[in-house]
Amino acid sequence: MTLPSSVWSPTPKQALLLSCPVYEVMYGGAKGGGKSDVILVDFLVQLSAATEAWKKTGIGSKGRAVLFRKEFPRLKDLINRSHWLFPVIDRGVQWKESDHSWTFPCGYRFEFAHLNDPTAHQNYQGQEISALYIDQAEEIPEEQYRFLKLQVRSSDPILQPLARIRLTANPMGAHAQWVKDRFVAPERNGFKVISEIIETSRGPVKRDRVFIPATLRDNPHLPPEYEAELLTAPDHYKRAFFDGDWDVTPGSFFGDVFDPRIHVVDPFEIPTHWEVFRGADWGSRAPACCLWVAIDNDSNLIVVEELYCPGQTGTIWGKKILEIEEAWKWTTAKGESRLQGYIDHQGRQNYGAEGPTPVEAMQDMGISWFDADKERKLGWVEIRRRLTERSGPQQRTPGLRIFRNCRNLIRTLPNLVASPTDLDDVDSKQDDHAPDALRYAVMSRPMQNYKEADTREIDRWERLMAAQRQSKPGNGRSNVTGY
Repeated sequence: MTLPSSVWSPTPKQALLLSCPVYEVMYGGAKGGGKSDVILVDFLVQLSAATEAWKKTGIGSKGRAVLFRKEFPRLKDLINRSHWLFPVIDRGVQWKESDHSWTFPCGYRFEFAHLNDPTAHQNYQGQEISALYIDQAEEIPEEQYRFLKLQVRSSDPILQPLARIRLTANPMGAHAQWVKDRFVAPERNGFKVISEIIETSRGPVKRDRVFIPATLRDNPHLPPEYEAELLTAPDHYKRAFFDGDWDVTPGSFFGDVFDPRIHVVDPFEIPTHWEVFRGADWGSRAPACCLWVAIDNDSNLIVVEELYCPGQTGTIWGKKILEIEEAWKWTTAKGESRLQGYIDHQGRQNYGAEGPTPVEAMQDMGISWFDADKERKLGWVEIRRRLTERSGPQQRTPGLRIFRNCRNLIRTLPNLVASPTDLDDVDSKQDDHAPDALRYAVMSRPMQNYKEADTREIDRWERLMAAQRQSKPGNGRSNVTGY
């Protein structure tokens, strides 16, 4: 069962979704990729199987597709489009206004529903949904999605292998982070199938999910005027909605300067003459984060490794640090670290517990730490300057790069938002452990123009002191201080 090409034909990206055998798919990730139409016709694979079985057996289908969106008014366009498409699919289809559903002659149902009420998803407890569709999934909390996902099943043996979940989404929504973490973060370019093997009482079950990216560039049906509007939008909107950049966050502290295409790089071999050091944010139960940072020949910083987990104790965390440094050959023959590190003062507290502090325990293991410069605002300024400054040939190399394996720093840095009470500082209630570790690292190696500013200040005092000495009689020394 298909639509005549004169009525609707898929773009190449839409065709990929329609033929995709993966159970759970997120399609889109930008504006203009043709999400609305394709989410309305994906159910045809189930409808075709249900119709064929009904014609052979005369038994009505139990198939049921439900298309959700956060607010019902935003479903109106999809409903209007369904009134144009569904009667073309089957003239016998019936619309029921009271529950916003279509029923096809074989018994298969297609419904429209909203999730505006925080408990709306609970109305579907125990109900059988053979095809789950969520349009603009970034508008709903992950809890609602996880709950609805549990309802996807079919008692019809014909539809069981065709059960499916399909989502569309854009960056920058209120709940975009869980969509990004689940679908985009594993492979930003998409098309990488993520498989989970779940052991059940009846044997292992494999569940797959994949992200199929689609942007306006993939949709030739939209007029050039729509593209022009996106291209003239503010930079962060253009990056999110035209380029499909999921690192753009509304109100992001670094979203306007952090670009994963520039700042996130594939790991490469670190020359042995480059200095490497550590920056760390301690936490015993909350995640502790240690970042290893290399300095290239142009004094640019490259974050090459991260350790992100609860510290528990200094001894436990120290063992993990030494394991990483031994793998990188940053330890001595005695198994002690050859690197310097900078850690926040929390690592020097034992909060009433007996025994050494975490830092003392690690120092006993051969891991040295200096106190980090915890000046927050200057630290954030230093990170921003590192992200924006360029060096090298054609000024292309940023002052800060991050190896792709440092997932938690890459995940959290662009999502930091400003404090509601101080726009020059970040909100400390966020997951900021990795950014804090980065802040301590960069403040230990400030950029050259910071050093120049410090030197100018010293030079100014040197001149003042010289002038004062010249104004004093004799040898210029003070009779009081001797200087």
